[in-house]
Amino acid sequence: MHFLPASPNHVFLNDSLAPMYPMELAQDSLFRNGWKGEIARAAKAGSYLLELGFEVPGFMPYSGRVAGIDVAVCDGDGQSRKNLMIWSGTKKEFWLFMNDYPKVIFE
Repeated sequence: MHFLPASPNHVFLNDSLAPMYPMELAQDSLFRNGWKGEIARAAKAGSYLLELGFEVPGFMPYSGRVAGIDVAVCDGDGQSRKNLMIWSGTKKEFWLFMNDYPKVIFE
């Protein structure tokens, strides 16, 4: 999932539906309706405060289940993604091999 703190906010859930994230192909309604997603954001001096709430369709958490999680920041020029800084993206093709993504273990 990629979130763009634009006005209005935009969400991209599936890269194959919108390669390079063109704004006209944002998947906002899929996020709101299919994922029951909600977004709250506030601009602060030189930064954003962001809260996302959502349900991943078909994902059932249970004790001991492991899920990968990551955070990325895209440029926000309002046209398409040209740059990306990602928390775990230390390798050129980090998105092909997600073994290095930080993990969440449900209790």
